[in-house]
Amino acid sequence: MTPRTTPATPTSVLVGLPSGADARARALAEATDDVLWERDLATDRAVTSDAMQSVFGHAVGTFTTAWWRAHVHPDDLARVLAQLEAQRAAGDRWRLEYRFRDGAGAWRHVLDRGTVLRDAAGQPARLVGAMTDVTDTVRAVEADLRLRTSESRLRRIADSGVVGIVFWHEDGAILDANDAFLALVGHTRDDLAAGRVDWKALTPPEWAHTDEQALREIAARGITAPWEKEYVRPDGRRVPVLLAAAALEDMPGHGVTLITDLTLRKRAAERARRLQAITARLAAALTPEEVAAAVLTDGAAALGANHGLVAVRDAGEPAPAALALLGAQWLPASVSRAWLRFPLDAPAPLAHAARTGAPCFVHDRAQVAAEWP
Repeated sequence: MTPRTTPATPTSVLVGLPSGADARARALAEATDDVLWERDLATDRAVTSDAMQSVFGHAVGTFTTAWWRAHVHPDDLARVLAQLEAQRAAGDRWRLEYRFRDGAGAWRHVLDRGTVLRDAAGQPARLVGAMTDVTDTVRAVEADLRLRTSESRLRRIADSGVVGIVFWHEDGAILDANDAFLALVGHTRDDLAAGRVDWKALTPPEWAHTDEQALREIAARGITAPWEKEYVRPDGRRVPVLLAAAALEDMPGHGVTLITDLTLRKRAAERARRLQAITARLAAALTPEEVAAAVLTDGAAALGANHGLVAVRDAGEPAPAALALLGAQWLPASVSRAWLRFPLDAPAPLAHAARTGAPCFVHDRAQVAAEWP
């Protein structure tokens, strides 16, 4: 909005000062970026220093209270008027913060301070003050607050242990990490403090190109799409992970990455794939021997079993029935020969499962010795 103005006069913005003060007021107005202003209460006319144009883009002239109200942000106006009334009631000075529309239509944050000048009879005659553009300061404070809030949220996520979090440099150094990440890659906090945890060294060569792509994305957009790769622990075991990374503002070459362990998810997917394979193979089996072969190969692998036996009831044997071995996997030949045929009531896991019809899970030899001596 273009304010209704009258031509500027060569007099000081602070008219009516004692003799000799005019030159000092003009020098003050030229030395500061603050907008100095004065309002005559009798005429409701205000004049400003040249900073009104140089700082806020409004032509210098005379302004009315209505014009000022029209340039205060609508969301701030009621608050500002209430604060002004309360501060004026408490004394002759006030201090207000609000958003002010500049000549280009943008909203600027301002600090507006004023005081009352009284006439010889002690009655309010004029208001004088200064308006400072504090937009950059307010934005810096807001940015700092957002950063602190983000850091606080990130710290809560890091402390939760739900995901691994690392702060890194593009040269490979890991500058900080939470306990979840250190446990994932098999390192200690002492390793981290000594500089022995390097994200490039943790990454197998065949996965290095995925990190290079992530760095290119960060350079271009400041953030990456999630990607998968593996870490190698000191014991040689590989850990599949899902990562997402972002650059740290005002810290070139630095970033933060969130890491999710995909081990259980990968195992579940592999088990599902193996179960689908055994289902298809069992459906195609035509003989008991083919069924046994499918169970011993695909079935045992799907369950993560180290050994396997498949037996069927010997239909030609009178009670007590016996079991006949159809196949064995990953067992010494001497063991397989010893169990070619055995009673249904034999002290063995396979016989127990056949008698009860319930699954029987065997974890180690100690369990076999304890439960089926």
